[in-house]
Amino acid sequence: MGVRLGTLSVWVGLAACAHVSTSPPPAPNPEASDVGSARSELCAEGWVAAAEQLEETDVGLARQRLERCLREATGPPSAYRLLATLQSDAGDAELALRTLLKAVARHPGDPFAWAGLARLQAELGRGPASLGSLERAHRLRPEDDLLKDELALARRRFGSPRDRLFALLSSHLGEADGRLDLGDLEGVESVLNRAEVVAGEDVELLAHVRLRWAWLALAREEPDRASAAVEAALDGLAETGADGLRADLLVIRSELELRSGDCDVASRLALEALRRRARHPLAATNLGVASACRGDLASAERHYRSAVAWGLGARLDRASFVALDGVEELMARQDDFAALVDAVWPP
Repeated sequence: MGVRLGTLSVWVGLAACAHVSTSPPPAPNPEASDVGSARSELCAEGWVAAAEQLEETDVGLARQRLERCLREATGPPSAYRLLATLQSDAGDAELALRTLLKAVARHPGDPFAWAGLARLQAELGRGPASLGSLERAHRLRPEDDLLKDELALARRRFGSPRDRLFALLSSHLGEADGRLDLGDLEGVESVLNRAEVVAGEDVELLAHVRLRWAWLALAREEPDRASAAVEAALDGLAETGADGLRADLLVIRSELELRSGDCDVASRLALEALRRRARHPLAATNLGVASACRGDLASAERHYRSAVAWGLGARLDRASFVALDGVEELMARQDDFAALVDAVWPP
């Protein structure tokens, strides 16, 4: 029995948003003048979606078509992921592994290919490689709770003593985050006190704890304490590495500048956070607030749209988003912006 490499309906992506025929696209005409274009169409998302439909009735044919697709062209990540799943289900785990290695080589920015590779590597007994692949997937998709859980498990199973310590710390941090979401501020404080003991003197691990102390201080409307926690976290962190953590800390510094009214400094800090971690929804949100406070609603709208596209709905509730500078005005002026808000946060 092969390992299932993920939820195919998710991995194939949003190709089904466009109409996809139940029949596979016609084979390219070898006499066509634009052979490059034909090869490009051969591995288009529609082809992959059609192969996925075939999986229900003729797995062998679906696999043949995907293998042909990837021999003749560089396909989208979904083509490699689906083919690897079919290969693994057929018991060809090593062949599936080679397919996923090609996927991450050709599409290094696809987190699901890295995650699928990690799962297969773990099944084949290649624990350290699996951990490395999950680290890559998590860096590309840091808000994904499933990847966070898988990474914590991989650190406990395959990691160094420090990795296992980080996994233990992560359980405390996850509890603190959950209590903060629920408004249990006293509970957060209790958990963070325990987390500090686990982190010991490790500068980076302590920085993760201090990030939460800063969030707690912001929730308590204690900006000076939040600032002190951020600076303590940044102190000693290497300039290279830990970019996701540093980005989160920069977002808090940006938030503090917004609260003090310095929109220009807030913008610079938010941009630096995005440089450290692309597609950071809170950094984009702060850029939107800073633009609105300067009266630039067009830029604010652009940044807010980016924040929503990058997963802001999982971080803020509707009331908090609508209360941001310029959001209500944008919703009143533009029906499509109001529709976007309603789609993410139904009224």
